[in-house]
Amino acid sequence: ILKTLTTVSETIDVGNGTKGFLLRPDPTTRGTPVKTFKLAVGPLHLDLELDVTTLPVTFDVLFSVPFDGPVTLGSVVGDVRTGVSVNVGYPSLIGGTTGVKIVGSTVTVHWEFDYLGTHYKGEKGVVDV
Repeated sequence: ILKTLTTVSETIDVGNGTKGFLLRPDPTTRGTPVKTFKLAVGPLHLDLELDVTTLPVTFDVLFSVPFDGPVTLGSVVGDVRTGVSVNVGYPSLIGGTTGVKIVGSTVTVHWEFDYLGTHYKGEKGVVDV
């Protein structure tokens, strides 16, 4: 319940007219410099944990397998200044890449993948640093 009270939900365009969601920390909350962001991009769930002061990042990619449930496609730890990425793939269902980088002064999540014949390509800034 506390997590629900301290996050802000935003509807985002994930490409080709499809909508997704971004959960970001409420900007009015204070505390730890480690912030958690969650994005729903088509069948992918992208989880990002970022220290906004020193910029290390943990990035997890989960795939909602139809009729089965979530499967972890990849996880990476790195620095957003150099960028991190994960190649995503699940036989005959999904293939592509997603990652986190800095664009200007904004930490940005980007994606490009195909899922069951639909192409997803886009990016979303999640926080200014």
